[in-house]
Amino acid sequence: MDEKQVKQVLHNLIRNSSDAMNGKGTISFRSSLKDNVYNLYITDTGNGIPEFMIGDIFNPFATSKETGTGLGLTIVQRIIENHKGRIELLSSSDEGTTFCISLPLPLKKD
Repeated sequence: MDEKQVKQVLHNLIRNSSDAMNGKGTISFRSSLKDNVYNLYITDTGNGIPEFMIGDIFNPFATSKETGTGLGLTIVQRIIENHKGRIELLSSSDEGTTFCISLPLPLKKD
């Protein structure tokens, strides 16, 4: 994995979560390992993604922020896909949002 790119992914997701919470709330991380796939769950207690935007959140220039570029989640998705993984929006409501990043782990050589 490219360490700088993974940092960029986390930076973008944390920044989005922080913006959604207006500086108040919680961002939590949890992970699991299943069938040689590492899953990282990022959850915030923000206002959620507006329903009309949910289908477009990974599209370039899609944003609900007045000052946003709409490139953060597009970049996140491309980086994760370049690492043979995927990112998906698991849930979003006025109580918060959860994303899951799934990355395959290299097989151990005997």
